[in-house]
Amino acid sequence: MAAWGADAVIVQGGEGGGHTGEVATSVLLPQVVDAVDLPVVAAGGFHDGRGWSPRWRTARRASPWAPGSC
Repeated sequence: MAAWGADAVIVQGGEGGGHTGEVATSVLLPQVVDAVDLPVVAAGGFHDGRGWSPRWRTARRASPWAPGSC
């Protein structure tokens, strides 16, 4: 994806609103993080802190993004 000029990858699993995929974000996110050498943004499907906490542990492998940094 970097060869195509992508700056990051956005990952949305099946529990995201309006998404019809069958793979859960909790499964998809770590697979994408391991497969690409780009920042990965998790999107959709986070209803409360219980759902966000495991994804945050995955995200902490990379530098955090902050609003206004791009």
